Amino acid sequence: MNSIVNYVSFIEWLAGKLESVPVKFYIPKSARNSNLIDKQVMGVEEVLKLYSWKTSWTDISNSHIQSQDWNSTKASIGRLSLDIRSACASKKATDKEVLEACKHILEWGGERDSSKGASKFLGQLEADNRLKEYLLGSKSALRLASVGGPVEGEITQMNSMLTKVHAFLADDGLPIYDSRVAATAACFVEIYRRETTTNPTVPEELFFPAVGGQGDRRTVRWLFPDCPSSRILRYGQRNIAYDWARAKWHLGRVIRDVLTTNPKLFAYEGDFPSRAHALEASFFMIGYDVKCLA
Repeated sequence: MNSIVNYVSFIEWLAGKLESVPVKFYIPKSARNSNLIDKQVMGVEEVLKLYSWKTSWTDISNSHIQSQDWNSTKASIGRLSLDIRSACASKKATDKEVLEACKHILEWGGERDSSKGASKFLGQLEADNRLKEYLLGSKSALRLASVGGPVEGEITQMNSMLTKVHAFLADDGLPIYDSRVAATAACFVEIYRRETTTNPTVPEELFFPAVGGQGDRRTVRWLFPDCPSSRILRYGQRNIAYDWARAKWHLGRVIRDVLTTNPKLFAYEGDFPSRAHALEASFFMIGYDVKCLA
């Protein structure tokens, strides 16, 4: 019988590894990245200093909010999170107001087509007067302190935009689980697995499937072509919302446990949720091309 990766040992390893892991970036200039990033750094705190995601959104006063580096992104995330949490918590707020808060998040996230996907799903919930109820139920299901995490049927749709809505509504550091973050998490698990002599099997709580739509570049096989795991969450698959939600919840708990094990990591970011999102953001940067870990 094959051995299984020990969760506690992995957390202890990752808590130390992230302090000094070498990362060699080459990210070309693009619409989302204003300047070429061609640099090698050591450790995820140095990775965060290179954070780059150029985007914008319009707030309720019709002000245009722009962000690109980590400080401006943190400010946007803070405002977006406050808006959706306040709308969902207020007994007076209508589903229409909750939907507006969601739309701001989708605008920040770069939703390509508001006639389908997250916008269509959330809009239908609002039309049925179920949006606030659904989001609060999902928040409870995804809470990192819950014993078993989300069960099948609690979260009925998930994609790269909805994962942002759930993350910003949460107040406990629940991460955005997108193609970049997923790929980085899976690669760290595989690096650890290869460093053990037993070549252990990866358990569910450390299994982070890739998110479809990005080809092979954002999968663990891009870094390790012989990796036995090739699971990809593809739109239209049966149970994709459940599988995605489970992976998102498990990654949130890994991040929580790593930061608890190593309280120095991102200590300057402040409270635990802020530290968690900083670590998630460093994973996002690494996940542009996981060969930067080679």
